[in-house]
Amino acid sequence: ALPVWLVKKLIDQYGEDRALAIFQSLFVRNKASVRVTDASRLEEIEEATGAERSVLSPVGLVKSSGYFAGTDYFKEGLLTIQDETSQLVAPTLGIQGEEEILDACAAPGGKTVHMASYLTSGHVTALDLYDHKLALIEENAQRLGLADKVKTQKLDASQVHQVFPADSFDKILVDAPCSGIGLIRRKPDIKYNKDLQDFESLKAVQLDILSSVCQTLRKGGIITYSTCTIIAEENQEVIQAFLESHPDFEQVALDHPCKDIVVNGCLAITPEQYLTDGFFIAQLRKKA
Repeated sequence: ALPVWLVKKLIDQYGEDRALAIFQSLFVRNKASVRVTDASRLEEIEEATGAERSVLSPVGLVKSSGYFAGTDYFKEGLLTIQDETSQLVAPTLGIQGEEEILDACAAPGGKTVHMASYLTSGHVTALDLYDHKLALIEENAQRLGLADKVKTQKLDASQVHQVFPADSFDKILVDAPCSGIGLIRRKPDIKYNKDLQDFESLKAVQLDILSSVCQTLRKGGIITYSTCTIIAEENQEVIQAFLESHPDFEQVALDHPCKDIVVNGCLAITPEQYLTDGFFIAQLRKKA
């Protein structure tokens, strides 16, 4: 049930045994997954919804099936739909509260509002190419009571340096456009809509975005780069290529209590490990 080129690609990258485990996991039904916005009510919401704690995210709840969006907790903004792996992104930025943050590829806004939840006097500037997607971000921020912390702007992320001056941002998230191979369990049609050439063309787009946004980052500032793919060309190879062409940046080693997802200072999660989306997170720092 997978195209031959993708089978070969993952066997080349992960070895036959692990690739087979990944393939088999894609036939396991996707879990329902949410982030609890008020950690002090985690236990109460866990019991009321019959959910279980996420192994990966300290504020995540999961169920084998269920409709979290139909609960009063969701309507009150105490829950937001977000995969466990996606919940790991905002904490890597170590947000203190007063920062100016850029979310370069923000829609639908799950990570935007997660970052905004840490802010006091700071703001997140959330970019997307399409008005209807910016509306989704605004709707998300409104429901969670974070509208005053989020500013949306219609802009191509590869043009950021042409619009924002140097030293505009303390921290930047590039949740890059990618092949989405890590989402196949939820979106099976992905495997039929891609081919090998896509990875190299996406890598070029991802590097264009990083090269643009990095020009607006203050010295000592950090960029978190994330994707929902498990293909090296879009992940480790992008970070390596960026560092080679930007000697004023260095990689920041990330860590996590689940050591099996920590790979060479990055968080790299494949779908079979915790039956989540496949995901990749890396971090870069502009040298002071």
